[in-house]
Amino acid sequence: WLPSTPKHILLYQYFGWETPVFAHLPLLLNEDRSKLSKRQGDVAVGDYRDKGYLPEALTNFVAMLGWNPGDDQEILSIDEMIHKFTLDRINKSGAVFNLEKLQWMDGVYIRETETEKLVNIALPFLEKAGFDVSDRHKMKLIIEAVKDNIRYLAELPELTEVFQPKPLTIDEEAEPELAEMLHKESSKKVFAALADEFEQHDEPIAKDDFLSIMKNVQSETDVKGKELWMPVRIALTGEMHGPELPAVIEILGKDVCVDRFRDQLG
Repeated sequence: WLPSTPKHILLYQYFGWETPVFAHLPLLLNEDRSKLSKRQGDVAVGDYRDKGYLPEALTNFVAMLGWNPGDDQEILSIDEMIHKFTLDRINKSGAVFNLEKLQWMDGVYIRETETEKLVNIALPFLEKAGFDVSDRHKMKLIIEAVKDNIRYLAELPELTEVFQPKPLTIDEEAEPELAEMLHKESSKKVFAALADEFEQHDEPIAKDDFLSIMKNVQSETDVKGKELWMPVRIALTGEMHGPELPAVIEILGKDVCVDRFRDQLG
């Protein structure tokens, strides 16, 4: 910047603008402390926009590279950054561009974003995942179901795959614990009873309806606790943890749920 700053000053003077005070921020470094370079990954703003990072999060993150407000606060609005910024808080050493930190920060902003607004931003990523984005209500349900787990919006195709109306496959060699739970005799009883209950119920199956159905299944099969709930989650999502089951069921719809229960019966 030493050779180019005088040219910048001349341009300000030619246009009749007030020349600002120039200060050099520390270099941005890769994790290995080498100079940040486009040869080693995403460095352009467009790269992060395309991956669905929120502008507010990226601004906040970049502002904290080589500078800090002098306290433990890390989530800062634009107004707060303007109010707290001083040149004497800028570090002299290079600042490491920590992608995990950016993802954490973006996740915070995503969770704080009103769902309707987030749906608008997320529509291109949901469309890429194969969803009919014209079904606004369903898109809102999907975002609400996975909102707490999103780090950046380009993750949506992976996070929402469970909501696609297709047969669910579980790699039994890679996930033996899941397979063991599905193959239990008690689980088979639960799947059969649930399939029957769902088929007799009108759609949609709301949260209260689902809880009532689960009570009926518990009474009918005498299966309770983890032995009751965990097989249902695995059969519907292929995972032991994830979105709330009532939300999963409402998004998938009755027929897809019944198909997934029946698939586990062989």
